[in-house]
Amino acid sequence: MRKQLLSILLLLAVGLVACQTAPTETPAAPPVIDEATAVPAPQEPTATAPIVVTLEPSEEPYPPPMVVQPQVDAYPAMPQPAAPPTDAYPGQESSAAGSVRTFVIVPEESEAAYIVAEEFLSGAVQQLGQLLGLTDTIGRTQDIEGELVLDLSAADPLISGEFIVDLRTLTSDDSRRDNRIRNEWLQANRFPLAEFVATAVENFPASYSEGQTITFQLLGDMTIREITQPVRFDVTATLSGNSITGTAAAEMRMTDFGFNPPAMANLFTVADEFTVEVIFIAREAN
Repeated sequence: MRKQLLSILLLLAVGLVACQTAPTETPAAPPVIDEATAVPAPQEPTATAPIVVTLEPSEEPYPPPMVVQPQVDAYPAMPQPAAPPTDAYPGQESSAAGSVRTFVIVPEESEAAYIVAEEFLSGAVQQLGQLLGLTDTIGRTQDIEGELVLDLSAADPLISGEFIVDLRTLTSDDSRRDNRIRNEWLQANRFPLAEFVATAVENFPASYSEGQTITFQLLGDMTIREITQPVRFDVTATLSGNSITGTAAAEMRMTDFGFNPPAMANLFTVADEFTVEVIFIAREAN
């Protein structure tokens, strides 16, 4: 009993000593939470009913379109200066005019001719002294004049062109034929001039060099016996220095100009078709 009492007193003494030496802990103050920056604790998802939004008739499902006002320049455009006139100023020759050249036919170095198929029959051997059969009859004259005005820098170089032939001066190998042409068949004494007026050029080469021979078509109106018909000449020409040399040929019909091909029974017949051929030299006018 005594031992038990001593043990209890010893335990009480130890407990008093521990209480005096141990530091007294002050309970920590709860932390201050800033509601503006606080992150709410995640919550468990809860099942909720879907939210259905019903648009009233007055509500627009999309915002109205944006109206863009037209942009107005802060400064008006400066007026552009008027284009200068195409005509050259007085006393100044334009470049276009400088490329225009006039070439005049040289009669003594040129020739106009008709070529037609003529068939001599049996009576022509004795009466006309001609060989029997088909031949080309040719009548020629150097009584030709005319000129060509060209702009050789243009795709269509023709500005104007005219040729005149005096039909009364046509001569062949038989003066009897020539007289009949003047007085009866062609009536050249009554209608002495054949006139061709050029109106267009076709197939003129895009480029060429001086001295080169070129081919093209010269279109225009031919007047014979006061009847005018369209005619196309096939031209082969060469420009060298101040001269153009070449040939021009066109197919025509006598009946197109109001007269019938000559014919005499048992002597000869002449075809309706004939060719007009011009061999020319034209020099540039000063």
